[in-house]
Amino acid sequence: MRAVICRAYGGPEHLEIVDRPLPAPGQGEIRVGLCAGTVSAGDWRIRSLSVPRGYGLVVRMAFGWSGPRNPVLGTAFSGVVEAVGEDVTRFAVGDEVFGSTGSAMGAHAEAVVLPEAGAWCTSRMC
Repeated sequence: MRAVICRAYGGPEHLEIVDRPLPAPGQGEIRVGLCAGTVSAGDWRIRSLSVPRGYGLVVRMAFGWSGPRNPVLGTAFSGVVEAVGEDVTRFAVGDEVFGSTGSAMGAHAEAVVLPEAGAWCTSRMC
């Protein structure tokens, strides 16, 4: 799968499109093939370290010292469930969902794996 990664803090010149292995969902997780995602102010602030004075150290401690610990940024998404892990009860393959990865990031890619609690159905069919 393709993903946009950020290996170092700074401007958009640090963004790169790469091929990565398709992640497999673990217990209680789902894999969502993404149809849409966001590039939010939070993504920009983390990538560029454009944070209020005094918060740079806090951001580095939370997300990674020399660059984001998870190089695939992005939190909000919508898409279709492609695979489910063991003990997943709320979703089945083919369900249309939207959600957030939270501080784990990872939504600037063609697919994302997250706990089933991080996604919601877009219709009453789920």
